[in-house]
Amino acid sequence: MSSIRRFFLWYGLLSKRLLRRPGYLAVLLLIPLFALALALFSRQESGVVTVALCLEEPADAAARTTAERLLNAESILRCSAYPDPEAAREAVRSGQADAAWILPADLEKRLDFFARYGSGGSITVVEREENVFLMLAREKLYAALYPELSFSVFRNFLVNELGADALPEETLRGAYAGRFTAEELIRFTYVDGSEIEPGGRYLTAPLRGILALLLLLCGLASGMYCYREEREESFVWLSRPKRRLLPLLCHLTAMVPAALAVLAALYLSGLWLGLGREAVMMLLYLPCCVLFCEVLRCLSPREEHYGALIPILAVAVLVLCPVFVDLQLPLPFRALLPTSYYLKAALGSLALRPTLFYLAALLLLWSLCSRLRFWFLARFSARE
Repeated sequence: MSSIRRFFLWYGLLSKRLLRRPGYLAVLLLIPLFALALALFSRQESGVVTVALCLEEPADAAARTTAERLLNAESILRCSAYPDPEAAREAVRSGQADAAWILPADLEKRLDFFARYGSGGSITVVEREENVFLMLAREKLYAALYPELSFSVFRNFLVNELGADALPEETLRGAYAGRFTAEELIRFTYVDGSEIEPGGRYLTAPLRGILALLLLLCGLASGMYCYREEREESFVWLSRPKRRLLPLLCHLTAMVPAALAVLAALYLSGLWLGLGREAVMMLLYLPCCVLFCEVLRCLSPREEHYGALIPILAVAVLVLCPVFVDLQLPLPFRALLPTSYYLKAALGSLALRPTLFYLAALLLLWSLCSRLRFWFLARFSARE
């Protein structure tokens, strides 16, 4: 009991010195505020491509239905309604929109003509320049037009092949709706079988990876203080085993408040996966980061070398780990960073065995590197 009491006493003292720093408190406060602001911003109208959408009046039912489908769709395509074609063209000229889509007033008639003869234009598209994003945006236009075009093909077949030209429009639409459903052709799921909701918020998608990187940077920043304490011999009166364990406790005290702020940020941003799963993932990620930071510090002979590695490591996490995109790199590149295991557990099934193997390897490596570091420090001090 005395050792446990002493551990929490040391933990409280080390935490107190961090919490007395206004900069550290500001970082803890900004983590959930940043996530909340990003989540609120992602609910606003935003998109990679901006389209000025216009209806020629008086528009028929097909044109109005297509316009509503484009305006209400959740995607990276942002459509804005404009009152007349000239205003839509002016938006493209002034740079307010990347393209203008002008739906004709007789869209249903034009779609019938296209379904019958396979030719004839229906939509006027005005663009400043041709690029990949606008080509992908036009796929959304084709998808919005497809239900109306499909009904035109269906109606022309009934009229031409079965002689159903005397049937009223409502009967044909009822028959069409009864034969076809709006089921999705492709369904996306995670590795564990849970479905991915379509139209997700792409702005908050990399937020978990960014927060995981920030948590790792807190541990790396704690290593800078450990260099200063070693140089000033702040804990020289402790025994060698305790001095080897003290940096681990310093990293932990710096990361635990940040981890609580990260969990709050995930909850506020809507990326929360449940208390049990988030707790297990964080309890595995924290010791991995603590040992990783200390191994990196033990392998860096000087404080300047360690500080130079921090931005390189941050870039490596953003590139090698699935923060923005999963590059499916070979295993040796992905297996070196603790953030990779955390994000893989969040994106797929919670595989404990690889993470535990990685944690055991870090523990063994830390035991060896810390002994070698103390041996070199003792030898260097003896020479002086």
